[in-house]
Amino acid sequence: ENNRVWSEARELSNLQVSMIECLRHYFVSYKVLPGGESSVSLSEPNDHAHVMSVGIAAIEDYRKKYEKKILSMGCSLNVRRD
Repeated sequence: ENNRVWSEARELSNLQVSMIECLRHYFVSYKVLPGGESSVSLSEPNDHAHVMSVGIAAIEDYRKKYEKKILSMGCSLNVRRD
């Protein structure tokens, strides 16, 4: 909340192009050893609504698969939808 770069960023259009390129570079080069090649490829970015729907669907899939185990451990998977 108190970060001047991220606090108001809800869509990629809220960020400078250079920031988006830095993020793309990070995800493509993360854990690549010097001289190595990345196995990651990135498509064009999606908007907030699409990303949230994919994330929520993934959590629901996880919940369906592991619900009994999660509950037996006394945990829950509450999803914020904002």
